Amino acid sequence: IREKNISPQKITIAGVNKNSKYIKQALEYGVTRYVIESTHQWHLIQEQLNKTESKNIHILLRVNIGNQFGMELDEIHELINITDCSKYIKGFHMYMGTQNFEVEKIKSYISQLKMTVDSVTSIDIHEITVGVGFPVHYFNDHRVPNEELLPTIINDLETTFKNFNIEYEFGRKIAASCGQYYTKVVELRERNRKLFAIVDGGTHQINYYGQLYGRRLPYIKQYPLRNESAQYTICGSLCSASDILVHNHELGLLKEGDILCFENAGAYSVTEGYYLFLTHPLPVIYIFDPKEGLHLLRNKIDTEFINGG
Repeated sequence: IREKNISPQKITIAGVNKNSKYIKQALEYGVTRYVIESTHQWHLIQEQLNKTESKNIHILLRVNIGNQFGMELDEIHELINITDCSKYIKGFHMYMGTQNFEVEKIKSYISQLKMTVDSVTSIDIHEITVGVGFPVHYFNDHRVPNEELLPTIINDLETTFKNFNIEYEFGRKIAASCGQYYTKVVELRERNRKLFAIVDGGTHQINYYGQLYGRRLPYIKQYPLRNESAQYTICGSLCSASDILVHNHELGLLKEGDILCFENAGAYSVTEGYYLFLTHPLPVIYIFDPKEGLHLLRNKIDTEFINGG
């Protein structure tokens, strides 16, 4: 962040596990926005605030929805009743999950958030940050997201919290289509009357949410694409029987040297892979500029020195 000279005003410190060193560095850099998930996290921030002259921060309290994240109502009010903390509290944060297709499910979380906001009367709350979990259409057999879901939910939030500043975390909804994963067919095999295509990548480099070991077919472009087709199972280069990207789906006829492009890999799909498993190289990464074309961001990196010590 320092090397990229990113403005501290554009940074929000959030996350499950914060430590004193991390918070100290953030305060020294000038970061003012903090999402806290527990009383423990407030005490970590308070400890560092007591050691610095800068007191210009504001805090968002993360609301729990039944998992390990955020705080229940009792703990929220416990923090609000701590004077040293309450003067920094400006609003709430809620993460509603991911791949949320159901309007009613999201609306139930909005109702919970409103109940939490309405219960706070002793301090001025004016900011809401929400990660709604708008879904992405990853697979050919996947249910298509309702086109009305996004505007319906945004309208509901804007109406419910009309006097608040609302910040949306769109996550995979906007990032998924910003990345593609390319891998090459290195060998074709026929075993027990089934066709297997071995590629030079694998599930350690590409992994879709809800893929089910390749049983759901992601959107794939083939280079070249032939008129003939066949049923293939596409396997990666790992010595693991679970390294399956596509399980017994119809694709255009493949030959060794063909390139497969897995679409919608821009949100987590690559970073959800277990990169260092079995010490295969990290893939090359390019950034595409519509005017200037491809820019090499990272070359291939061998991982023996990481796993081997």
